Amino acid sequence: MDKNVKLYIDYYGDLSSNSKSKYYDYIQSNYDIKNFLYAGSYCDITPSFYFPEGVYVDLYNKKLNNFFDSDEVLNLVDSKKRYSESSEINFIKTNYENLVYDKNVDLLISFNAGFVSKYCDKYLKKEGLLLVDDDQLDGTYAFLTNKYKIIGHFEDKKFIEDDTLKLSIDTDELSLDIFEVNYNYSRLKRRLYKKNNALVYLFKKII
Repeated sequence: MDKNVKLYIDYYGDLSSNSKSKYYDYIQSNYDIKNFLYAGSYCDITPSFYFPEGVYVDLYNKKLNNFFDSDEVLNLVDSKKRYSESSEINFIKTNYENLVYDKNVDLLISFNAGFVSKYCDKYLKKEGLLLVDDDQLDGTYAFLTNKYKIIGHFEDKKFIEDDTLKLSIDTDELSLDIFEVNYNYSRLKRRLYKKNNALVYLFKKII
């Protein structure tokens, strides 16, 4: 097996076992998404199986040097893609906080990568979607801003429409100002997740 394909499968599995496939299945079935930006992606090419044009942004190790333009990875995407258009994959090697990009996308993806919704929201179209987990509190940040409206969250294989964030505290007690000024990852995470594990949320950009 090609080393790049093996890298992806070792981390994420194939489509039948990939835990993120259910998110893209739902989005593809319910929204017209043509392009996306995935900040902090590492080698997770899963969204390219569902949406034609993808931009991946990461600043990682040498394993990614030839990953996104390898013939084997591109062939894997072409063999698994669930759309009729040609696939287009672009990789930008940079810290997403310093990203300079000249397009707006339909979908912004943030998984365990810090505050993507803060630094990359300018590349998301109005009415575009933010798919975000809350493992590093990016979902909480998006919820507290006035830029996004929460649509719902994923539990197991279901999408549940719900306009609240599933925290173990009253979110009214946590303003964006307090969050940004007093942010301490370990302390704040212990406070927020006394009862709940981090979920994956879907937001719509409203500003």
